[in-house]
Amino acid sequence: KEEDDSEQKAEGRGQRAEGQEKDLDRTIITNALDTLKAYYTIITNKQEFKQAMRSGIYNLYILTGKKPLEDHLDEELVERINSGDGLILLNYENMEDEKFRELVGAKSEGHLSDKQRTLAIIENPMTGQGTLSITGKVEKLKNLSTTATIAATLQEKDKTYPGILINPYGKGTVITLTIDKARSAKDSGHTASYSSLNRDA
Repeated sequence: KEEDDSEQKAEGRGQRAEGQEKDLDRTIITNALDTLKAYYTIITNKQEFKQAMRSGIYNLYILTGKKPLEDHLDEELVERINSGDGLILLNYENMEDEKFRELVGAKSEGHLSDKQRTLAIIENPMTGQGTLSITGKVEKLKNLSTTATIAATLQEKDKTYPGILINPYGKGTVITLTIDKARSAKDSGHTASYSSLNRDA
């Protein structure tokens, strides 16, 4: 019984921490969009996403989290990016799908170990040169596309991985951030730095 109680308490703490990081992740994104005075809608379910995408109001989509796009929504999104819309993937965990590999210009090879790192930002059309302290889970990408631009890098031993990848797709552009912004912001205490990174994207 004591072991069960201990497991339940540990699980409860983990769920609370995950919920707090989701809230912080949303705050980082909304702060960036508010700074730009952008019109946006936060969507958490498939039907709302379908309606918003087909409304003709939006020309930029931001995906974060673990939920895959189903019922041909991924195909529809690919067509919209190809026609000139933009897509930002923020540590999105369903990039193993073939369509997203094509969009992103890279494939997922799992995750880098959870430890403190430095994101080295390369001067590019999106942002200037600089560094950010990163913690948490990092999506490990292998760059496949000759058209993709690596805008930031992370080191793992003697290997270098993309931290930010910019890939043109048709008339549109896909920007992928592999870092855990919420965890990094929470650990560093500098939420504004990560909102600025989203704003520049």
